Amino acid sequence: MTNLEKLKELCSNLTILYVEDEMIIKEMMVQYLQKFFLKVETASDGREGLEKFQKGSYDIVISDLSMPRMSGALMLKEIQNIKKNQLVLVTSAYTLDDPIFDLSALNIFGYINKPFDLQQLNTELYNAVSNFK
Repeated sequence: MTNLEKLKELCSNLTILYVEDEMIIKEMMVQYLQKFFLKVETASDGREGLEKFQKGSYDIVISDLSMPRMSGALMLKEIQNIKKNQLVLVTSAYTLDDPIFDLSALNIFGYINKPFDLQQLNTELYNAVSNFK
């Protein structure tokens, strides 16, 4: 079980870009992430996420994979062309071994299943932000 106080301490100076097309999921996740991170910005699809990434600076990007206009996988490929070692977590209702996703070319740090399990989310966040300290 992840120590939430330690997680909050590790995240307190970090920024995050969260890309999700489902409004209810996005709102719930943002409320949760804001408890930990200094700054949480959002985008509603891959194209908007890429535009925000190009204009801003983020310690972590969390993205859904299935989205309109530009998929999360395509957005993440573009992001990693810009910043090769960008820390990325992905979310999806699909499993990573589902043939619909070819993530082999991406440097994905972690994967969070939907619907969200807060314990898994906390563990993935803790593992990710531990890289900054």
